[in-house]
Amino acid sequence: MSDSLVWQCIKDFNSFQRKRGCTSFRKGTITLSAEPGNLTSTNSFSASGLANSRSIAITASSAVVTKGKNKDKKVVQIVMSLKNAKKANKPAQGNTATRVRYTKYLKAENCIASQTADNFYRADLVKAATKKWSMLHQFRRANEGKSKGLVQKTGRKVGGK
Repeated sequence: MSDSLVWQCIKDFNSFQRKRGCTSFRKGTITLSAEPGNLTSTNSFSASGLANSRSIAITASSAVVTKGKNKDKKVVQIVMSLKNAKKANKPAQGNTATRVRYTKYLKAENCIASQTADNFYRADLVKAATKKWSMLHQFRRANEGKSKGLVQKTGRKVGGK
């Protein structure tokens, strides 16, 4: 099936949609998406990982080291997977995964760009993919104890002080 036909079938109702409502009438509701391969979590055709035959997914997976001085230590690895359009009928074999091992932003950005845009594979998603890698890298560093975690913003204080 074509990508646009798949999008027309799944755009309004699928199990990955998350509708968030606001309290006022003017703001309305917004629809987010939690589907695999959607980097920006927006419910749109260009960001959809299900509807497009080519998509990029960046995820964090934890593994236990079995060799070296850090034996039996749990580490977080960042994995970039690309969807193969030729294997659309075999979903289990349809993704190729590569680890993004770099710790510097510029090297990781070059790695992501060389795997995607330089191979004529969805150049429009490179910026979103590097942004997602940056967030996951910050999570990994906080998990390893090398930096502080993200500070959660608190709501507006109500009252006198």
